[in-house]
Amino acid sequence: MSKGDLRWKQKLLAFTMSSILVLVLLGAGELFCRIFLDINLRKTSREFVTISDRGFVTGNEPNAKGISFGVPVFSDENGFRVPAGYSYQPADEAILLVGDSVTFGVGVPEEATFAGRLRTALPAARIYNSGVIGFAIPDYVRTVEKALSEKGDIKKVYLFYCLNDFQAPDVYTKPTPSDTSLWKSVKRAVANGFIWVNEFFGPRSKLYVFLTGMTIDPSRQYYLSDIRNMDVDDARFEEVMRPLVEIGRGLEQRGIGYTIVLSPYEVQLRRSFSDGFEPQERVRRFLNANGIRTLDTRERFQKLADPSQAFLFADPMHLSPAGHELVYETLIEDLNRPDKTE
Repeated sequence: MSKGDLRWKQKLLAFTMSSILVLVLLGAGELFCRIFLDINLRKTSREFVTISDRGFVTGNEPNAKGISFGVPVFSDENGFRVPAGYSYQPADEAILLVGDSVTFGVGVPEEATFAGRLRTALPAARIYNSGVIGFAIPDYVRTVEKALSEKGDIKKVYLFYCLNDFQAPDVYTKPTPSDTSLWKSVKRAVANGFIWVNEFFGPRSKLYVFLTGMTIDPSRQYYLSDIRNMDVDDARFEEVMRPLVEIGRGLEQRGIGYTIVLSPYEVQLRRSFSDGFEPQERVRRFLNANGIRTLDTRERFQKLADPSQAFLFADPMHLSPAGHELVYETLIEDLNRPDKTE
């Protein structure tokens, strides 16, 4: 055997042993995260949601079951999230909860979500949790209209607004403008690569979720991305937000109470964060100026010694059981307030 062949085999052996060691360490890290850390995989069963030809989520499948962020989830005949085997009991009235994945309660058992807590605390009322992962303002119009057409017992509507809800109807119909410059193409390719990696490993590896959460601060990145979408002039802002006002007008005509609940992002509650809550304040000023009642949950979150505990690990806005409890306290206090005028 020549010296060249020997060196080649030594290098191959070293590479093989190094690869095995890396795989062992990654496996050990994954096992550690799964056993000792409270981390949710970023995935919802595809069969639980209905998806349009263009790839947009259009609702939850009726009478379905699946897994969302590691937690079993179930829906009723309307696609509303309910506990396993749940059946509605006769009730005097119903409360409709409208929103996206925060309202749906990803990663949290149903009974620990604010919808589930309301269900337990208010046995004389039906709680309809119409939250759907990925929904935004245009979807809320359709959700409310459909619920009112099928349910005659709704007396109150709470709509939960997150900053990523700021989407205009044309986002579902108009193609994204393409920039063919080399630099833009490279940036898109890199961004798509990161998206692919995140979509592949996020649903599969708790170690990946842990490492990205500890290094790139996804909570902050999502926040910065969402507020960039809101960086528009007042005319465009009003155009996008107007459907929330129109929902209120329709509910008022039916004598149904309507309140929009404003949710904070995790990064906004950090003591080192200096930008404040201006994005939510802009929303609140617009809604109040148009006669829409709002509730702001941030004060309850700010009272926590560690507000990050109110959110899932390294998550920008999805609530943990502790966060759901804070929102539940806000809602039950509002429902029990002496002044019932809307």
